Amino acid sequence: MSFNELDPDGISASTPGAAGAFDVTAILKTALRYYWIPLVTTGMAILAGFAYLKTAEPVYRSSGEIKVERRTDRDPDAEQGEAVSLFENAAAEDLKTIERVFLSPALIDRVIKALDLGARDGFVSKGLPARDVSEGDLRTYLATQSQVSLIPDTRLIQVSFESWNPVIAQEVARALVKEGIDYYRDQRMEAVNTNIRNLREETKKLENNLMGSEEKLNDYMRKLGSVSVDQELNLVALQLRELNSTLSVLKTERLKFESDFVQIAESRDDADKLILIRSVRDLPSVLALSSRANELRGNFAKIQERYGFKHPYKRQAESELNAVEQSLKEEVLKAPQSIETALNVARRNEQSLIEEQAKLEAKVIQIKAQAVEFQVFQRQVDADRLSYETALKRLNKELAQGRIQPVLIQAVGEPGYGYRASLGPIRILATSLVGGLMLGAGIILLLAQSDKSFQSVEDIERTLGLSVLASVPIVLPPEGESFLPRKCPVPVQDDRESSAAEAFRTLTAFLQADEAAGLGQLVLLTSAEGGEGKSFCCLNLAVAQAQSGQRTLLVDASLSRPVMGEWLLGEGENVGLSDYLLGEASFSSIIMASPYSNLDLVTAGASRSHFVEIFSRSRFREFLEEARVLYDQIIFDTAPITTASDTLSFARFFPVICLVVEAGKTSRESVVRATELLTRAGAKPTGVVFSRDRQRDIRRKPLRAVSELDSEVLCASCGRRYSSREECIRSTVPCGGSAFARQCSCGGAIVLPRASRRDSSAQGQLRRDIFGELLDRLQAAGLPRDKARAMLLLTLKVWRNEIGEDPQRDTSQAGMRRRELIETFLTEVGKAGLGREEAQAKLLEAAKSWRNAP
Repeated sequence: MSFNELDPDGISASTPGAAGAFDVTAILKTALRYYWIPLVTTGMAILAGFAYLKTAEPVYRSSGEIKVERRTDRDPDAEQGEAVSLFENAAAEDLKTIERVFLSPALIDRVIKALDLGARDGFVSKGLPARDVSEGDLRTYLATQSQVSLIPDTRLIQVSFESWNPVIAQEVARALVKEGIDYYRDQRMEAVNTNIRNLREETKKLENNLMGSEEKLNDYMRKLGSVSVDQELNLVALQLRELNSTLSVLKTERLKFESDFVQIAESRDDADKLILIRSVRDLPSVLALSSRANELRGNFAKIQERYGFKHPYKRQAESELNAVEQSLKEEVLKAPQSIETALNVARRNEQSLIEEQAKLEAKVIQIKAQAVEFQVFQRQVDADRLSYETALKRLNKELAQGRIQPVLIQAVGEPGYGYRASLGPIRILATSLVGGLMLGAGIILLLAQSDKSFQSVEDIERTLGLSVLASVPIVLPPEGESFLPRKCPVPVQDDRESSAAEAFRTLTAFLQADEAAGLGQLVLLTSAEGGEGKSFCCLNLAVAQAQSGQRTLLVDASLSRPVMGEWLLGEGENVGLSDYLLGEASFSSIIMASPYSNLDLVTAGASRSHFVEIFSRSRFREFLEEARVLYDQIIFDTAPITTASDTLSFARFFPVICLVVEAGKTSRESVVRATELLTRAGAKPTGVVFSRDRQRDIRRKPLRAVSELDSEVLCASCGRRYSSREECIRSTVPCGGSAFARQCSCGGAIVLPRASRRDSSAQGQLRRDIFGELLDRLQAAGLPRDKARAMLLLTLKVWRNEIGEDPQRDTSQAGMRRRELIETFLTEVGKAGLGREEAQAKLLEAAKSWRNAP
């Protein structure tokens, strides 16, 4: 896979998880770390308890009890057949009030005066004369030594006093009870007398106000000349209603006459039409003649039916009927004049009533205005009377209560001889023990909550959501020795059985698993802050990779604070990475041989400024491309992310990024910030290297991350064995995103043995035959099989990258070492009788077959 096939945009950062605000695991681990704190605090508390026992004087206490009852307001005669007590339980506010009374400074002064404590020697302390105790000190002593408390679920109050002398304690307790009861009664009577006096003054004032209001009302009534404004208003209103009723009748009559008069004007000379008008028809004279004419018409009809047309009775009835009808007609023709006269009369009557109505309405308005003023005076009288009656009731009630005591307090338990109140030696020591333990626990809890750094592997994985690839303990020099100045300890080389060496071998196994997936060739180690052991981890990882047979290149990309050149090559400037990126040096000229086999070094180079601009150049990609061709592993040591921005400018080019976090130092905020910056820069952290882990053993028997003996898989953290690779996969969960990494139930990382990848094809068999022949030649030259196999593997790895190239072209120290290795191999093979050209041809054939191997 070429370098340009890496897609930095396709790399997504994992979302860090937030740790709980109250981490029980962190508290427990802090307790294990600072276990000595509770021991120290407990010891100090016990010593303080012993000192108190030796120096403290015994304290004696005397207590008395007071019962509080409230008089009931119920009438004993209200419930027949039942006896009702005159007292009931006191309310909670009564008990609280009395409790405050017994703690008041005024009561303290009464007790001092009653017992003449200001002149008593040895009262405050044994042998202390009274002249040495000021009045304020005496009050303070009495107030602090006196205790007043409510007895739960009762109406009793306990009054106590503590003193160095049991007799004094009893005497003062008795005085507190007696003077407290008397003081409460005096205060009660004084309060009642003050209330009665104030109520009498208020009642007299309200009585005068009432008399003045009534006098103003009487003066206003005399001014009006009426006893009752409301009565007069009612009378006028009644008259107005009667007048309105009469006016309505007259108005109706007038309207009727006016309507009929219009019809009469249209039919004035037509008697037949006039008689049809109601007003004409209802005239008394017309009405009488109409009745007479109707009567005669009936008689005429009867006579005509009975006697015939020529009978004398018929002619007489007809003559009489005609005379009446003629009179009716004449009377009808006279009706318009009568109707007109009646209309005029109706109009005059209506006008007269309208005028009378206006007068009555004006009188009503006048009376209502007078009623408003009357009501103002009346309301004032009513308000003053109500206030006066209320004050009078309050006065009578206060006078009645003044004769009795609503809250009765009495002593029910005389204070006895003082008993010892101070704690015994056992209780004091037990209290000291518990107090010391609680103080130590509180300090540990405070330390655990205030410590924002990571303390465990689980803490990192829970917070960041990243797997811990390796946990590196603190590295200490061997007993009796010390580390050399300006040198970095390399436990993977100098102390291979240490826990630190095992941690780096575990990390190497992880990276080899990533390499099998095509991702582990470019490795970048960085950190959030400086001084977290990043460069130490880089160097040891590079040495571990080199020891595993990988051609490894260690690059010091921390241009601001480079250390690799000084650690591996000694003091002095060397041509390095910055020189190459600026075009001032070639790739081969910056490759330096390290003191460790199979490991080359690229130093930071000359000191520069503007690091971001240097790494942004296209030559950085060219450097990576050239290094990828020549080396199996390329490890970069970079600057901290939060303190320098140059690492972010090229982090996206690295498929494997390890974030170094120091236990107990690196803050959570800075690490989370670093992961966010990497994500924004298009990079994805692969995992975390936990450095200086204090929870791991500094030195232990080496454990392999994986044991493949009899197909077993061994967890290096807890020692659990899985019978096979398949059982380990079933019993564990994935870890680190790699197909070869699993997480044990204990939280430790396991690197699985790879499944068999043996190539059974003809090409595979040919590669094995060539390898076996060369291996036999080396053994024939006198080399042990393991050493011969290691030399052959290393030579093939070097040679396969140089096929088709002139070996003399590379003039770097690394190139010279590679040529030395090839020459050594050819010399050893030559000892077995194989010619140089033939050996070189077979080596070339083996290298070509390896290069094309799957």
